[in-house]
Amino acid sequence: MYLSQEMGSKTLSEIAKGFGLKRTGSIPTTVAKLRGLMKEDLNLMEKLNRVKRVFDT
Repeated sequence: MYLSQEMGSKTLSEIAKGFGLKRTGSIPTTVAKLRGLMKEDLNLMEKLNRVKRVFDT
């Protein structure tokens, strides 16, 4: 969900559809939780940054 927003500029509706969700309400909460975890866990942040770099090329 985070990467869909961050890299794909997907709308909440598009993300929900891609993840098989009926509603979009949980997506912002899920993404916010991940952002919070990334602030606390530098290893997690680096892993996500590596994934982003792979898809940026």
